[in-house]
Amino acid sequence: MRIGVQLWPGGTPDYRTWRQAVLDAEELGADAIFGYDHFHKPFLDIVDRAPQLQDEQPEVNNFEAWTALASWGEITTRAEIGLLVSGMPYRNPDLIADMARTVDHISGGRLILGLGAGWYPKDFIVYGYEYGTVRSRMDHFDEGLKRIDYRLNHLTPGPVRQVPILILGGGERRTIPAAARHAHIWHSFEPIAEFRRKNDLLKRLGPMAVAILLLVAGFRMPGYIASAMAVPLFKHQGFTNTDIATVTKVFGFWIALGGAFAAGWLIPRIGMMSSLLIGTLAGSASHLALALLAAHGGDGGKAFWTFALAVSVEGFAYAFASIVLITYMSTLASVEHAASQFGLLTSLCAFPGSILAGFSGFVIEHTGFVWFFIWTSLIGIPVALLAVFVWYRVGISDEAPIQVGGGH
Repeated sequence: MRIGVQLWPGGTPDYRTWRQAVLDAEELGADAIFGYDHFHKPFLDIVDRAPQLQDEQPEVNNFEAWTALASWGEITTRAEIGLLVSGMPYRNPDLIADMARTVDHISGGRLILGLGAGWYPKDFIVYGYEYGTVRSRMDHFDEGLKRIDYRLNHLTPGPVRQVPILILGGGERRTIPAAARHAHIWHSFEPIAEFRRKNDLLKRLGPMAVAILLLVAGFRMPGYIASAMAVPLFKHQGFTNTDIATVTKVFGFWIALGGAFAAGWLIPRIGMMSSLLIGTLAGSASHLALALLAAHGGDGGKAFWTFALAVSVEGFAYAFASIVLITYMSTLASVEHAASQFGLLTSLCAFPGSILAGFSGFVIEHTGFVWFFIWTSLIGIPVALLAVFVWYRVGISDEAPIQVGGGH
């Protein structure tokens, strides 16, 4: 067992008293000593085993965190040191990485880099930082984590050791997935039963890699298979090259643009995984429009508007699903290796569908166009179930508003 302590500067009689407490904690055997990153001391009550801010937040003695942390690196010799935790919105993320690297050298490789999204309104308001919303702070936090990962690996000299990153928070939609991607240590103020449940959730995120890759591989598979036989269907129905070009390239361009805008509008409003599920279902179900066109017969190429409607449904859903998938894959790629990882994911999503599309003609010879497009739609069902599985295992609860969190 390792023992960590958090020593608040808020309310200390003077700096030297706080400094002496750090020395006493190390002498008593503490393995890790943490401060906090607040510009003012938060005054809290414990309600239902959770801390909540008091109505009054008076001014008391307080000292800035990172300046003090550098001095801790000089005055201590054994204990690891850090902040529980450093607020991402208060400093440029690349600067945080540089500061962390420097303190790691000062301390001889003993820094723990605690990071959080920020929560205490008074810190933001009094010092002129934008408080925003939980979502905007978490967006900034996610982006900042990527930048810190990148910068820590591109500083000269680098840290003494791989600086362990600690992430604070219990949100299952944003914070815990962020901890799974970036953190070596996770910290939370949960009751013990809830802590164990969320800790189990965090452990499950690692083995989810296979399921996530299968989801990426299968997401566009129905679309690749159906697209291979779309033009042969149009020809079979008697539509001319002019009709096909007009509907798919001219009219279809604006329909696809609408699908792309719809995805861009929806994703930030309902979340990534729910948008991914909708994209899976819509992209697969849209092939039924081609099945309907095949069953209709096309009237020897005269049913132009039936043709246009079917292609519009297919094109809108295809564009919507593509934007959703691109957005999802971008969240999986790290900043440092974004080009190579995104390229590999793009190849993965195209590979199975492209291979199977080569057998489409043989299938149609046995089933006909109608059943071919029905079956391509049904392929989306196991993919949708996989999306639900990934969504459930990652965590589907909304990120709750952060009321307190003793360290950021």
